[in-house]
Amino acid sequence: STLDRSSAASDVYKRQDPDLVFYGTKLAGDDDLAYYGTTDVSYDWSISHRGWNRLMHALHGNGTAPAKRQRKTEILRFGTINVNGVHAEQTAGTVADEHMAEEMRGGRDVRMDSTEKLDELLNMFRDGGFAMMIWADTHLTHEGMRDVADIIRQRGFDARGTPGVSTDAGHRLTAGVMIVWDPGKMEVDLGPHPTENPTQGIDEIVEGRLIAVNVRATRDGRSWRQIGAYMPVRRQGRARAIYDERDEGDGMDEDEACWRALDNEICKRTGGVMVGGDLNAETEQYRRRRGAQTMYRSDAWLQEIVDDRRLVVQTRGETHRAGTQIDHWIVDETSDAWMGRSTTLVGVCGQDHRAVVVQYHPGEEGDGSEREERAKGISAQMRDADEAALRKITPETVSYTHLT
Repeated sequence: STLDRSSAASDVYKRQDPDLVFYGTKLAGDDDLAYYGTTDVSYDWSISHRGWNRLMHALHGNGTAPAKRQRKTEILRFGTINVNGVHAEQTAGTVADEHMAEEMRGGRDVRMDSTEKLDELLNMFRDGGFAMMIWADTHLTHEGMRDVADIIRQRGFDARGTPGVSTDAGHRLTAGVMIVWDPGKMEVDLGPHPTENPTQGIDEIVEGRLIAVNVRATRDGRSWRQIGAYMPVRRQGRARAIYDERDEGDGMDEDEACWRALDNEICKRTGGVMVGGDLNAETEQYRRRRGAQTMYRSDAWLQEIVDDRRLVVQTRGETHRAGTQIDHWIVDETSDAWMGRSTTLVGVCGQDHRAVVVQYHPGEEGDGSEREERAKGISAQMRDADEAALRKITPETVSYTHLT
């Protein structure tokens, strides 16, 4: 039979399907219906799936709902590297006008230039998109640190730190730590009256070894205590618990004093904390992984701090040519919720130390709240029905991290 095209039938059809009126659709003729695979048409007509899909595509395209915009979140990169000495070099010529030199650089020669290693470090920072890095073992004097900091500022970044310390013989410097950051990505609390003094505004916990400063990620506003470290080299011996109450003169050497100072600084925090630098120590997990037989005192102290202060080691893979993992980025459990993939890069001192690189995922919900306790295997994006079913068979709970 054919479709009744009378006015009454058309009115009934349109009343039953008001969408036809909305889209201005006319009743299809026999030729049109035949195109969509329908020849025998009655009032209760049918159409093939293929024909229906063609019709919907012709009427509505690929969909009438607006496409969801993907929220792009900038990933911040933090890192640490043992630079094994870095400095600026003096170019030919000096400033003839001593008064000008006094005004511009405190009487020092203004004609200081970057070295090849310093260029390589700054190119790594810029090209790698770093927001913040810890440079360990800089070997810089106070004046040398001012020169290097000036060059860093000329490249659009900023830096503060602690100069190196003299060796026993006093012939050369060792240690020294700098924190370098991108002011467009990180805010560093340098006090109410910041200056260009490279040691101003930071807390020098141990000269040449440990520095700390309050930082804030501009993307999400999260703040934490950032610690930069270059710990003493590894030595064998019995490691006493670093939190034991005792006087510093009670047989405490430089190694033990540094680790105790690091532990105290972590304990003083009121919010999040991150530690980056060359710690000259390995975690128990990594030593077992590589089959190490020797446990140094610094290894024991590092593991003690990680366990007792509930920290999370972000480092992955070896960081030294000996196959050891002694350079680290470590965060508290809350900050771990915002951390992403970790890797290493070739360093600037041959095959000695590799740079540790970690990702930080800023987000709108980065308020430092406690992470949700979820049953094992349950995702934060899981449907309620699926989650309820899984909870019946997995009663145990584990800490679940969901990056936004």
